[in-house]
Amino acid sequence: EYEMANIIEIKDIDDLIKTMNLYSNSYVFRGHADSAWKLATTLERLSSKPEFPNIFEERSLNEFKAKFHLYDRANITPNSKLEWLSLMQHYGVPTRLLDLTTSPYVALFFAIEAYDKCISPDFSVYAFNYTETMKISLQIIKESDKEFNETATSIIGRQDEIFEKTIDRFN
Repeated sequence: EYEMANIIEIKDIDDLIKTMNLYSNSYVFRGHADSAWKLATTLERLSSKPEFPNIFEERSLNEFKAKFHLYDRANITPNSKLEWLSLMQHYGVPTRLLDLTTSPYVALFFAIEAYDKCISPDFSVYAFNYTETMKISLQIIKESDKEFNETATSIIGRQDEIFEKTIDRFN
């Protein structure tokens, strides 16, 4: 298990803005309208059985590909499975991807957009050090695939290839 970082409670708007401005450009963010929600993809939240996400994602991907031409006004042609999943995510199809943003203010928007004090007393904004997250992710991949010897530098510009060759295979 990997360590979750500090929890910082914010008491007022000034404290919120001051705290959000402390993060360097090496961070990415995610907002939740309910602080009790776990970090999970839409596909994980829908899953009741371990094999369900794979089956659902493959079926959804095939249907999305078959019908995408009906909605594509920009003549987009995804070249990889990762691009297709990103596009599906954009259109609201449940995928294994987790949306993150480089802006703490965009994450805050998504946290408060659906926030309802009657349902949850607190919302949350997660901040991830991208460099550290990448280092841990590469370590996890190497534990699954002993032949994987990529580094944070070597995968730049090759994310789609790495996704299809390694990550998708180990799910």
